[in-house]
Amino acid sequence: MQDFNNIELEDFIDSITEYIKEMPKPEVSIYNFKRMSDVLTAKDKLYKLLCDSGSDCQISFEISELWNSGFFEVEMDDIEIHEPQLFTQIISLADNFEIYPLLSGKLRMSITFRKLFIRLPKK
Repeated sequence: MQDFNNIELEDFIDSITEYIKEMPKPEVSIYNFKRMSDVLTAKDKLYKLLCDSGSDCQISFEISELWNSGFFEVEMDDIEIHEPQLFTQIISLADNFEIYPLLSGKLRMSITFRKLFIRLPKK
């Protein structure tokens, strides 16, 4: 029964996403260069913190103009933070972060950035 409910929820979310895509949009969206600078700074620091130590880590990044946001995802066997001040700098640039276990036994850290685009209204 639970799987059926998840399918219904996913269908509902997909239908809302399609509805939003069809809504009128402003003519132009441009990058918010301040926020994009924050994203690039966070990416560089995150790579230094987690990947330069020789750990097997994968960092992916996705941007959604529709949701005006972007996020990093890092999957690792374990996440050890040896430089808490650097980690704090990364998180302070973000709007949200989460760490949660995956069914594969790995951990996923998700770091979200909002307001990556500036929307210019129609005249």
